[in-house]
Amino acid sequence: MRQQVILQLLPILVLLAIAGVQSFPSNSSAAIKGTRAINSGFKKFHIVTYDQKNWHDALQSCHLYGMEFAAIESAQDNFEALRVIQSAGLSNQKVWTGGNDLAIEGFFSWVTTGTPFSFQYWANGQPDNLQDSQHCVYYNHLYGRLWDDENCNLKFFFLCEMRY
Repeated sequence: MRQQVILQLLPILVLLAIAGVQSFPSNSSAAIKGTRAINSGFKKFHIVTYDQKNWHDALQSCHLYGMEFAAIESAQDNFEALRVIQSAGLSNQKVWTGGNDLAIEGFFSWVTTGTPFSFQYWANGQPDNLQDSQHCVYYNHLYGRLWDDENCNLKFFFLCEMRY
């Protein structure tokens, strides 16, 4: 069984090595080169500090790193996500989460789990789907780090998560 798991992980490890991903001890504050990480219950949030991507590319990058796009499913998750943003020195930057309403307008869910939002942290008047083009959720530093919806093609920093 253990050999099967190792063989299944081998292609991912090769991709990570090609991408320049470094591994650190589990008690380290970072598991990937250029990231900051903080634990939240059964997940650890990571923020990539050296690259901004559109929402779709951020989703692919999280997968490339062996993680998922961050799902902020509780007040505790939200607190820890904000802590990792602050610890990375990105408090004045826009940061994507895995939230979106791409499938059904106005019905926000997490791309990681497909579940609708049970916890919400929207800025006043948000989501507003301005010009019928805003479908992806990010932390907006202009609204005190509350959530906002935005055009998914814009490039922001992004949060990934690793569940364990």
